[in-house]
Amino acid sequence: LLMRRREYWYDKAILVIFLLGFMEVPLWCDCSATFIFKSGKERCQVDGVVYLSGLPQIPPGFGVMIELACMTVIWLKLRTEKKLQAKFFDKKHIFYVSRNFHVACYIAMLVSVWDIWIFATLRPSARLAPYMRVIFMFCIPSVNALFRALIGITNEWLSVVSFWM
Repeated sequence: LLMRRREYWYDKAILVIFLLGFMEVPLWCDCSATFIFKSGKERCQVDGVVYLSGLPQIPPGFGVMIELACMTVIWLKLRTEKKLQAKFFDKKHIFYVSRNFHVACYIAMLVSVWDIWIFATLRPSARLAPYMRVIFMFCIPSVNALFRALIGITNEWLSVVSFWM
């Protein structure tokens, strides 16, 4: 039951992280007002032109807090999976979740936390967050399985396409 709740919130956290990329203030905008909501015209003008989608934007401070909350949910789910693996599956040499998959998700989480810390303290003009968010999408088991299935059929698809040419 605990694992099901963790998986449920894990999927939601990854969705929130992904959507945050569309809702947070872009790095090329004025990010100095950490917790103040400003319009795109105030925050993101380049030579008098506003280059935004028109969606409401979340100030950088709130974005960082949301990201950290999501990282906590991800960490709790990964830790629970690791405990289940050690308690029930290691003795039988069965893998509840692939260790490589687990390690990749842990590394993505650690890089994301490091990126959040760098952004919160130094305010660089570039971040790793967009790339980590894509990696997190692959940390959802069903997305990972779909990607592996697509890779598996690539050779078949290429052989069929070669007959058409």
